[in-house]
Amino acid sequence: MNAPHSCRTFLLVALLTIITLGADGRTYQMRNGDVINGEVVSFKNGMIVLAKDGGGKSLVTLDAFSDADQAYLQEKFPQGDKREAVRATTSRSTIKPTPTAKPQTAAPTQQKAAPAQSNHPGLKTLRQGALPPAIKARIQGKSDYVSVSDLKGKIVVVHFWSTGTPPSIEEVKGLAYLYEKYHGRGFELIGVAMDNSQRRLNDAEEALGITWPMRLDEERRTIEEWGVTALPTNVLIDQVGVIRQEHISANDLQYVLAEQLGPVK
Repeated sequence: MNAPHSCRTFLLVALLTIITLGADGRTYQMRNGDVINGEVVSFKNGMIVLAKDGGGKSLVTLDAFSDADQAYLQEKFPQGDKREAVRATTSRSTIKPTPTAKPQTAAPTQQKAAPAQSNHPGLKTLRQGALPPAIKARIQGKSDYVSVSDLKGKIVVVHFWSTGTPPSIEEVKGLAYLYEKYHGRGFELIGVAMDNSQRRLNDAEEALGITWPMRLDEERRTIEEWGVTALPTNVLIDQVGVIRQEHISANDLQYVLAEQLGPVK
């Protein structure tokens, strides 16, 4: 006697599930095994902004989706995958936490960092202990510029990246977290984007919450002057203005900042 009631309950649950999925968007399968539920807000130049169910946005490249979802997105947004050519090496580093910098109470000239053990190729022209070339970068929403030489007395990371490489996007997320936590304590970021479109970079800045100074290196002059051979590359510069590591991941950077500037809650 309970069978008709159970059947109606099952059908009701199934109908509500379909309605919910239709309202919130689509389930996307990523190549790395992750699953993202949400809807496409924009798809331009091969970059997709997803509004995730439950809140928040993600900036994802088309290449990060499964083959089936790539086909779906290209069919639904035929103009979205007309990307500009971006030269980039998508090597991603996995270095161990090796910095042995002394606490900030020590004189900055006495601070030392052990050479990083990493499969990241580092810089082609600059080495640990060198003075970095000048970089001027515009702060988002402002008209003035800052350069590395203006930031002596602070820990600085010059971040080379591209909106077209998934490892760069993931690294920016980690750097954004550290910037929010440590910016008021003496940590600065300068970004150098190897892209060909200011509008594409602006979209990425908005989607990722980037508020630190950013430079669009369209002619590759800065990247070539620094000898960058892989993206992303994070060059660590100490309070004296000297290069201390040719590359440090966001994961390892958190330990350096906690040691130099004090842990945060």
